[in-house]
Amino acid sequence: MGKLNDMFIELAEIFQDNMLLQRNKPIRIWGIAKNTQRLSILLDDIQVYDEEIPAGRFEILLPPQETAENRTLCIRNQEGKEIKIHNVDIGEVWIAGGQSNMEFPLLCDRNGDDVIKKAGDEHLRYYEVGKYAFEGEREEKLKDGHRWNHWRRFVPEECTHFSAVGTYFARI
Repeated sequence: MGKLNDMFIELAEIFQDNMLLQRNKPIRIWGIAKNTQRLSILLDDIQVYDEEIPAGRFEILLPPQETAENRTLCIRNQEGKEIKIHNVDIGEVWIAGGQSNMEFPLLCDRNGDDVIKKAGDEHLRYYEVGKYAFEGEREEKLKDGHRWNHWRRFVPEECTHFSAVGTYFARI
């Protein structure tokens, strides 16, 4: 999270279009607020939160949600300013990490070309957290991280750098 500029809040970077949220568990949303303010949060047109948050770092817990696809998450303050996150799915979230074999990309897998060509599940999502060795490395642009910190869908144009192990596990 960086500077607020003209925004009323700044959400953590993971909150983006095409994101996936865990079903049937409270949904945690966090970020930084410019000032104390009342926020309303809507999933499509259904209000799921309406409370005041403090200035500075904040955390909100939304009630658990059932499985859903292609939702719009709207965060609105009392002045009517809003942030909309589109194409949000609610389903199963799995974390694959811990060893370098999880980083092995689908495009390098023996069967990867075939899997990529046949990819066609827009609801299978992948988010790769940036890998930076020291504080400031990202801000100084010392590493090309264009693939990191973005939600990607399992379609041919977006899935080449999915974790091969993660992809095969998710497709079982």
